[in-house]
Amino acid sequence: MAPGYALAPQNPYPVPTVQLSQAVEFLKEHGAEYGIDMNRVVIEGGSAGGYIAAQYALIQSNPDYAARTGIEQTIDPDALQAVVLDSAPLDTEDLATEAPSLSDDFVFDFAARAFLGTSPSTLEEAQIIDNVTSAYPPTFIDDGKIGTWPHQAQRLSDRLDQLGVPTQLYLVPRSEADLPHAYVGGDLEPWVGRYNEQKLRFLAEFVR
Repeated sequence: MAPGYALAPQNPYPVPTVQLSQAVEFLKEHGAEYGIDMNRVVIEGGSAGGYIAAQYALIQSNPDYAARTGIEQTIDPDALQAVVLDSAPLDTEDLATEAPSLSDDFVFDFAARAFLGTSPSTLEEAQIIDNVTSAYPPTFIDDGKIGTWPHQAQRLSDRLDQLGVPTQLYLVPRSEADLPHAYVGGDLEPWVGRYNEQKLRFLAEFVR
């Protein structure tokens, strides 16, 4: 299932994460009608959707963080068996891209300010990397290398490794290809196919 979410500035932080929580609540009640086993859940998102997925998983795995955001936990943490984060912004206080694209940096900064505002307390609360704990679900992380955030992907991977969370980071070196932000949503072969192979191998290990 691929739920949508309302957009800023009319619907600022944390509305999209609340809406994902509502979608999960709906599927807990009606999932069987669609052949969905809500005891074996994987949350995946790309770009802004990756941020929403990351924050949703953080809320489910960290009760203190859930209380800070005011967003209720909506799924048994054991049922959330893995998370996939594609080109996700994970440090909301520094959205400068690696191998920067001026157009991407402008769009990302403008969108972030519309979504998050400028309150230091909100920016701190919205952080993913600084708030993960050892209870975070097994996580597959990927990104491109041009006009995107592979350095943030690396930081989250390192942090989860330190906490003992099963994690795989998939970054194609620039010596092999100059892959852009959210490349997995396109037709850049063989790179998308290789990404899917790695992701499915990871999920097969952790989705019981």
